Amino acid sequence: MKREHIIKTLARRYPQLTLPISDETRHTELYKKTVLRGEPSEKEPEFSFSEYDRLERIATPAGEVDVVSLREREDFEHCIRALAHRCEAVELPKTMGASTISGLINWEKIHTHEQEYLASGGENWDEEFARFTSDRKNYRDTVIVLSRGNYSALSPEEAGFDAEKWTELSYDIRKYHELAHFVSRNLFPDNKDAVRDEVLADMNGVIGALGHFDAELEGKFLGIRDGRYYGGRLENYVERSELDGAVERVNGMLEYLSENCTGEQKPFEYLMKLEKEKIFLG
Repeated sequence: MKREHIIKTLARRYPQLTLPISDETRHTELYKKTVLRGEPSEKEPEFSFSEYDRLERIATPAGEVDVVSLREREDFEHCIRALAHRCEAVELPKTMGASTISGLINWEKIHTHEQEYLASGGENWDEEFARFTSDRKNYRDTVIVLSRGNYSALSPEEAGFDAEKWTELSYDIRKYHELAHFVSRNLFPDNKDAVRDEVLADMNGVIGALGHFDAELEGKFLGIRDGRYYGGRLENYVERSELDGAVERVNGMLEYLSENCTGEQKPFEYLMKLEKEKIFLG
């Protein structure tokens, strides 16, 4: 039997995926009925439905989380606009390759609970609805949405892999990078530092993809080669006036990781060590 496409699976949970992307949509009665009140949508999602799209539920030290991967860029942007921007036609940076979206109302969970409640003899759904939704964990979701393409806009030649292999590795790096943010934000919310966060997330991404740490590759992601900055993602996280200091700091982190994060590694293990010990924090 043919499996349902992941977008249709997700649309049962998050019906905004069935609505058009425009600046007017969120102000319509249809949006209020579908997204805010959870009434069934009569519309079909307008996506490409690529056979390469994926939906994975992944266990992390911070709990399980759904990871959605969409092959077509248009589908990725549609999904982000629908879930993170209330169906508004916002401009998304071309450099955006992933997004973690929290606080989504999962109407499928609510409807399933309603059916179970009524089937067990419950008679006051309004009261039960208020009780059930008083705990956000019962019906609010976090979803990680990934696009395809070269990680950090690094070409296969620059990364040192053939095109097909680099596409596969880019997916895993991007996935474990976002999962690192999910873990750190949930378990270590006080350990906030933009540059450190990116280095640790990239580290976890590289380990998740390769099974070991590669300081040279991680440096390239941020725009650093042989200790010097040639332009890259690093400038997204610091002011131009702070760039030289950030480059020096990243080089120090990469040197530390090269010396201490050696051999075969599993995702999250070294990340948890660094977070617990607050390494690289002032």
